[in-house]
Amino acid sequence: AHYRSTDEVAAWLARHDERIQCVVTECLPHSRRVAFGQAQSPALTDYPDDRDVMAWLAGLG
Repeated sequence: AHYRSTDEVAAWLARHDERIQCVVTECLPHSRRVAFGQAQSPALTDYPDDRDVMAWLAGLG
């Protein structure tokens, strides 16, 4: 898709927010913004799909 402005991109992101795990960007504010090169290197405090992975793992045992 082609967008004319960052506002159009932000609007698209807002409409699809429930399906987005992270947004790799330097120019848009987003609650799950990730820096370039970091999308495949999550930290322990990152919650993919809004789930606390460490709590989930602790609950397995």
